[in-house]
Amino acid sequence: MSDGSSFSFQRRRNALEVLGQAWSGAPLTASGLIERTGLTRSTVIAVCDDLIELGWIQELENQRAAGDYVKGRPARRYSLRRDAGAVVGVDAGQHSVGVFVADLLGEPVGRRTEPVAHEHVSPARRLADIERVLDRTLSEAGIADSGVLAITFGVPAPVDALGRSPEGDNDFWRVMNPGLADRFADRGWQPVVDNDANLAALAEGWRGAAVASDDYVALLSGERLGGGVVLGGRLLRGARGLTGEMRYLDLVEGVGSAEGIAALARVWAHEALAVPGHPASLLDRIDAPGAEHVLAAAAAGDPLARDIVDRLAERLANIAATLANLLDVSLIVVGGALSASAEPLLTEVARRLVGRVHAPVPRIVASTLGDQAVALGAVRSGLDRVRADPLALRLPGHVLDDVAAAGA
Repeated sequence: MSDGSSFSFQRRRNALEVLGQAWSGAPLTASGLIERTGLTRSTVIAVCDDLIELGWIQELENQRAAGDYVKGRPARRYSLRRDAGAVVGVDAGQHSVGVFVADLLGEPVGRRTEPVAHEHVSPARRLADIERVLDRTLSEAGIADSGVLAITFGVPAPVDALGRSPEGDNDFWRVMNPGLADRFADRGWQPVVDNDANLAALAEGWRGAAVASDDYVALLSGERLGGGVVLGGRLLRGARGLTGEMRYLDLVEGVGSAEGIAALARVWAHEALAVPGHPASLLDRIDAPGAEHVLAAAAAGDPLARDIVDRLAERLANIAATLANLLDVSLIVVGGALSASAEPLLTEVARRLVGRVHAPVPRIVASTLGDQAVALGAVRSGLDRVRADPLALRLPGHVLDDVAAAGA
């Protein structure tokens, strides 16, 4: 059989039931599958044979052959072929593009991040930059186009159900998402495009700081603010993909814009150091100090840096208060490249939230995923699509074999 599309309804349902048990990656026995699925032994064996032929699972050595003594007839053992295909997540940021290539368990096969042009960039140049980083990563990982089962792009723009971004924001959204949903059809792919903060929220709920939470906001805080909102365990998008868009902050007293914390730290440091007679500062020794320098200097007791961090804390507290009061979330995860050094800042923000929001005050924590959150969330999105209807996909004989054949 060439794929699972010709299965009868019952045969397909049985195959999906068995394959659903394999996504954990743990070895499975026929007896274990019988117990978990309620299928008969003959059906389980037949389904496993089908899935082996389709390329989704592999048969392992039985316990006796593997050196684990068992009485009686050794059980047949199976596992997911984690290298049967690849899932690709792309963080197509304004200043850099990061690509995360994963196997079918979501573990990395290849990763790469490169800076890209970000001033006065045309949509065509933007597409070329994204595709360049993507192709390099796939090549280094040894993945052919036919081995990509799902690819997801995260962009700093609202995205609707068709993968398109609305007009507005001085054409910034159009440039950040230059028709990615319609690209790559010639490579056999069906790309999904999503807002970067939405994907960060998926990642936080999967492998990050929000694993145990059903109500949270993932707040990207780098150059521009963006929020991914999860309520009742569901990611909210809105009619046009604008849920979590932070332009409303233009109207919030004490905030005034959606500029990111990292961007403001850099700008405010530059302004403070340009004031004649400013207090001596550790930042004087650094050309163009960034947010990480400001936070480090503040932690060392630098008065000028501490003043900047105080302003950042007040601004972020106002932002967090509006989100907490409006959405009633129990957790706010602050992400982006700044997150690794943000704990002292967030401790101060948490202190200022008391009295500004309804008790209990939501926790505000730094992401543990650093600058990988968006790409990792894109991988999660792709895995969800693969697992939703795997039998609709045609697997290559073997991803690495395809690459070798292509290069021959």
